[in-house]
Amino acid sequence: GDTDPLDMSINLLVIASENNWHNLLNDLTLADGRHVVTEQTRWKHLHVEANAEGLLRVSLRGDTDPLYPGQQHDRILDCDYLFYRNFPSELHGIDFKPLVIGIYYAGTPSLNSTNSVLRTLDRPIVHAGLLRIRDKLGRDQFPVIDMNYHSNGYLGTKQRMIQVDYPVVMKIGTAHAGYGKSRLMNPDDHEDVESILAMHNDYYTTEQFIEHDYEFRIQVIGPHVRVFRRNSDTNWRGNWG
Repeated sequence: GDTDPLDMSINLLVIASENNWHNLLNDLTLADGRHVVTEQTRWKHLHVEANAEGLLRVSLRGDTDPLYPGQQHDRILDCDYLFYRNFPSELHGIDFKPLVIGIYYAGTPSLNSTNSVLRTLDRPIVHAGLLRIRDKLGRDQFPVIDMNYHSNGYLGTKQRMIQVDYPVVMKIGTAHAGYGKSRLMNPDDHEDVESILAMHNDYYTTEQFIEHDYEFRIQVIGPHVRVFRRNSDTNWRGNWG
């Protein structure tokens, strides 16, 4: 008999707050003949449930500022593939880790991988992975900036177990776009910031401050390699100003 058209489709969910990915990716046809049905949502509008058979069923709350017709309505769909365009955390301690865990549990394929998204929710875990590569290949072949981890626990003393050479950059928790970072020029600066950290339970990291004019970002997509130069004329942060 004829193949049900619904069996020849794939539900793609794009998690992005900006850009109309729906119009770009909807109604595409894959090489195997399957039709792509695209929905787009924000992390804060997403609810997920998953079972042991790999089913990922998602509920999408209607958006008050829709990018395409129909996005203003509530929807439910079985998700076959995800496309991550927004990091699952926001300022003021808001993160969407429970959603990422549900997606990971279902094993739904994605771009980027859900495993990488889950790991990057905590910067020290990513850095630890880089250190393992450094240990395997050697410092000359794979240099990594030295970083110290501090759990932000109270020791009952101001003595630091790991000494640092100033100036250093302190990074509080895991944030992006230059947020949560301070440049500490001396121990007094360190104590000032620690007095603020004592009001919260965020871990923090310290690493040597490096004077620089610019940095390179390398992008590899299949056989294509692109290199971008990024710098700031107004701030010590390379991605600020």
